[in-house]
Amino acid sequence: MKWKNDPIGKDCINLDISLAKWLAIRLQFLGDNTNGWHITDYFEEDNKASQEEYDRQYRNWRRDLWNTAKALKDYADMQEGKGTDGEFDESGKAEKIISDAKKAMQWVADNFVNLWD
Repeated sequence: MKWKNDPIGKDCINLDISLAKWLAIRLQFLGDNTNGWHITDYFEEDNKASQEEYDRQYRNWRRDLWNTAKALKDYADMQEGKGTDGEFDESGKAEKIISDAKKAMQWVADNFVNLWD
């Protein structure tokens, strides 16, 4: 079967899990190693932010990268049955994990052009 013998086909069997895992690893890396972010007005002379504000925004950017990575990793882990107690549906955990993953993907879409270092 083409799906199982092709690396792309294997990814497409569960594309949601493949994307979540791929993005989570890279967002975590970016959060751990980023040197900058998308702030646009910092370098404009008449709008120069204080160093404190610059640092705050930088910390928030890293935090958002880490939180987004965690939400996507949690989703992939749940879908693969890793680290679960088998009671996701009964406890409402599954709904929360899915909701957090959807919010994470929306964050990725909203910040798509800013995902660089």
